[in-house]
Amino acid sequence: MALSEILDANVAPALQIHYSNMESALFFENRPLTGLLPKGKGGGSKYLHTLKVDNGQGVSSDFPTAQSDTALATRYAMTMDWAEKYAVGRVKNTAIELAQGVDSQVNLFVSEQDSKLKALSESIERVLHRSGYGDIGAIKSISTDTITLTYRSDARNFTPGKKVQFAAAVNSGALRNTAGTLTVKAVDRDAGTIQFTANVSTLNQVQVNDVIFENGTRQDSATPSPTEAIGLEGWFPFSVTAGENFGGIDRSVDRVLLAGTYTDGRGLSALEAVNNHLARVGEYGKTPDLMLCHPDFWNRLNKDLQAKGTIDLEGKDVKGITFKAIEFNGVTGPIAIVADPFCKPDRFYTLTTDTMEVLSGLPGGKLIANPLASGKLLDMATQDAVEFRNKALCLVVCHDPSANGVCQTA
Repeated sequence: MALSEILDANVAPALQIHYSNMESALFFENRPLTGLLPKGKGGGSKYLHTLKVDNGQGVSSDFPTAQSDTALATRYAMTMDWAEKYAVGRVKNTAIELAQGVDSQVNLFVSEQDSKLKALSESIERVLHRSGYGDIGAIKSISTDTITLTYRSDARNFTPGKKVQFAAAVNSGALRNTAGTLTVKAVDRDAGTIQFTANVSTLNQVQVNDVIFENGTRQDSATPSPTEAIGLEGWFPFSVTAGENFGGIDRSVDRVLLAGTYTDGRGLSALEAVNNHLARVGEYGKTPDLMLCHPDFWNRLNKDLQAKGTIDLEGKDVKGITFKAIEFNGVTGPIAIVADPFCKPDRFYTLTTDTMEVLSGLPGGKLIANPLASGKLLDMATQDAVEFRNKALCLVVCHDPSANGVCQTA
């Protein structure tokens, strides 16, 4: 039966009203990176980004030398691909037919759509932290049908029914067993273990230390390209390789100017790691205003500060959502330290937020295209159901990498 015959005419307008004021709660709550970075609008089949990294040559105490050595400021032209993310929801026509009244029909859609929007926004938050290849964890150990993850907290990236793939490394090596998949059966978030519906040995190439990817997000190539937005891990890595290609540039020619400040905080207390990192950033005259870390590190730092009696808590507000922050005064000045569960436990980032943007390629610069917000429902031709297709089209850009940095803590 046609959708127009079973759906109350007031449902679509009601959905539009419902979702007109829901963006902050659905997209930003518990997602500090997505919420706190500035947003912008971009376009073009590929995004062209220019980095200005110095003021050029031509300074000397000798005028003829200054004149002869004059050169334009150094600029690097980068080419970046847009990353697409989808979350598709469906409501069966039978459920619509059996629903009693407008409110019941609206609730059918809201229940399914809220789940899809939260899953998509959660995926975006994870993507903005990572390097663009779709990795969601790594294998610490294997026991028949179960793996233990290298980081327990990565268990939040798995749910029963999810299909995953494997490779030896994040950005090199083809997928194991010709892009073979395993399906998640159960997740123990406290233990950081994932049980599959089949023994791991079903894919006989999979081994300890392999990296895990969401099905369909990692290219099956020895030299894959990113398929998702390049996030903080890509912009501010632990190390850069001579001759690497990051958006068309080799960042090894000047690591700090092109890939941010790196410090090694392993073996230090949380407070020492933060102070040492900010001191290094301060050498370059930068004043980051936001630090993102895993909740475990935030807790360690909180204990260090409590022991000294110097803790000061504040709230960072975005569209009615408040993120709890430690207001920390380091050598670079005040910086808000926010716990983000999607940040890897082995690092923290210091960010100068006015040097970064999350750009959207969608109409109006919306972070996620929600068809129900505009009353658009798709009557499926091949199933007795209604479908709504949510989409994110985004990327992250940094205008001054040297104003940001990463500290390795484990």
